[in-house]
Amino acid sequence: RDPSRPPDPSWLAEQQRVFGARFLLFIALVNLLYGVTTSWFLYFNTYYLARDLKLNPSQLSSVGGTINLCIIVRPLLGFLSDSVPICGSTRSAYFFIAATGSACCYLALAYLEPLTQLSVGPAVTLLCFANILGYAWCGVLLYAIVATEQRREPVNGAAQLNAIQWGFYSGGSLLGDLSEGVVLEAVGRPHHGYWLCFVCWVVMAFCG
Repeated sequence: RDPSRPPDPSWLAEQQRVFGARFLLFIALVNLLYGVTTSWFLYFNTYYLARDLKLNPSQLSSVGGTINLCIIVRPLLGFLSDSVPICGSTRSAYFFIAATGSACCYLALAYLEPLTQLSVGPAVTLLCFANILGYAWCGVLLYAIVATEQRREPVNGAAQLNAIQWGFYSGGSLLGDLSEGVVLEAVGRPHHGYWLCFVCWVVMAFCG
């Protein structure tokens, strides 16, 4: 090796050069929180529907299936965000709107439950919209944003960004799985956990 030759940049420095530090921070933080809230959403919902709304097992299965079925609208949401720009922006603007909308659903669930004792209908509607806006729409937009940025480095861009995205998402999911029981015990009531989901989605919205 030529001693006069400057050292090769580190892997992180090379990714920052190609994609930019802000974009890497966005992908890392948003996917980490996305993974955490995905685990919390499923866990809190089970206890919220069974304990707070007092659904029996058959109702619980039916309502849970309805909430999870909302994710099938993903292709339609992706088509909408790619076809109709907002102030010249497509994916970033829609990501902010979707994440903010999901945060508002969690805020309503956390705030209204102790005040009005939400009935099953409004509660399930809010959970459905939280799932559609947050996990369905934001998930599609994250994949699309990463796919667009991969063009900056046609050779290795896909592999590098996919590794970052799935690494932080998997880490967030694992963190959520490991912490969900402790978190629920700490907050006391299932709907209190929605406050944490609200905060996470607000952070994600402003990161976008």
